Amino acid sequence: MPRPRILFKRLGKRAPSHRRKGGTSFGLWTGDLKFKPSGGTIYLDPRQDEAELLDTAVHELLHDAAPYLEEFAVEVYGSHIGAALWRMGWRLNKKPLTKKKKK
Repeated sequence: MPRPRILFKRLGKRAPSHRRKGGTSFGLWTGDLKFKPSGGTIYLDPRQDEAELLDTAVHELLHDAAPYLEEFAVEVYGSHIGAALWRMGWRLNKKPLTKKKKK
């Protein structure tokens, strides 16, 4: 199974939020929309809190593993898995590295 590349990158001017319009994305998946895992690239915005980052990582990994799933299914399953991993004690062991923006 191809492995996705996971990169931390600021995805907008503001920190991610759940606002429907004009909000910054928490994560982004780029890969093939075929019926098999694609090994695409996953971008995660590092400005979200740790629990949200875990939820976003699981969400984007589900997109990569099962690109045929509807967005609603990915949201439901991703939140369920992310919450279970958080309750089990999964945490970051170091802060994500991001490149500083040049002025």
